[in-house]
Amino acid sequence: MAEETREKLVLKPGVVSSFLCNFNRTADNECLQMVELNMADKVVDQLNAKSADETKDAQYIDLSMNSIAECGTLSVCQQLVRLNISKNKVKSLLVFC
Repeated sequence: MAEETREKLVLKPGVVSSFLCNFNRTADNECLQMVELNMADKVVDQLNAKSADETKDAQYIDLSMNSIAECGTLSVCQQLVRLNISKNKVKSLLVFC
């Protein structure tokens, strides 16, 4: 039985925004912002600063079941409440301390 090979998802500007969903009002109640990012099992192997900047207002991020080794770029997510990076290659979460 041949193993299925999947193409890696390249996280360039504009790609991440298509995976954002659910919205809440901003603190000043003037606007709505997307608060959830679900990129579980999308063959992602790295995050870059520009793609992380698109998620800076996200409160819930699911990047599980990928090949991510470094998640330091997510430090821009100041509103983050829940982060799922299980089943990745991340060795340290010190960036969040």
